[in-house]
Amino acid sequence: METRVDPAVLDVAAERCGGLAGRLKRAAGEVEPESRAAIGGLGGGFRLRGSLERVLASRLDEFGKFEKYLHDLQGALTRTAGDYRRSDSVSADRFAFLREG
Repeated sequence: METRVDPAVLDVAAERCGGLAGRLKRAAGEVEPESRAAIGGLGGGFRLRGSLERVLASRLDEFGKFEKYLHDLQGALTRTAGDYRRSDSVSADRFAFLREG
């Protein structure tokens, strides 16, 4: 069984993960003020207000966790691409003497 890995593909995937994390953060940042304004407009006497506050806090927490996951995945893909490049280089160096000999 053979596995072929193209580090450039891993680099592209890492870049896309970073881009998605940034877009998610911006989207959450745009929704939060509007949501807080809507919740604030309900007044303190509405039970719905507390429920909506908890839902918003929960969603923002989940978005934050997913953003962190995407950044962690970006780092893992970048490091893996580097590892494959180094491994290929070391392997090539081990056999370089055959070409020179």
